Amino acid sequence: AYGAREYLVDLPYVDASSISVLGLSHGGMTILELIKEKPFASSGLRPFNAAVAFYPLCGTPEPIRTPTLILIGSADTWTPSIQCEQYAAGMEGPVPVDLVVYDDAHHLFDYPDIDTEELGKTLRTHPEASRQSRQTARAFLAQHN
Repeated sequence: AYGAREYLVDLPYVDASSISVLGLSHGGMTILELIKEKPFASSGLRPFNAAVAFYPLCGTPEPIRTPTLILIGSADTWTPSIQCEQYAAGMEGPVPVDLVVYDDAHHLFDYPDIDTEELGKTLRTHPEASRQSRQTARAFLAQHN
């Protein structure tokens, strides 16, 4: 992701001061690892402007380098929202983590026309959460870019 960012900043049609990162599920978890203060603090790499993580698996809170938005459903059994609530509540430092939990939304709530179980976990579209999450993500990105 940082290599892609470094490539993008050299393109004449890219606003180098306005590059953010977004990930879904495992990609969202990757985003949360990517933005940690360690080990990148001494790397010289410039942080992203913003990070958006849809239904990530949230780990232990650690200082981050990038304003972050987490969007998750309260009914998510694959990546339980309680873990992200604890992550956001435990975050210390000047860089904010915004968390939005959508009532009765399952994993992949923003994917169209899905209603299935996989490995005993429910995957289900939630049209209202999908609409709201896209609006929230756009507004968050606009605020930080």
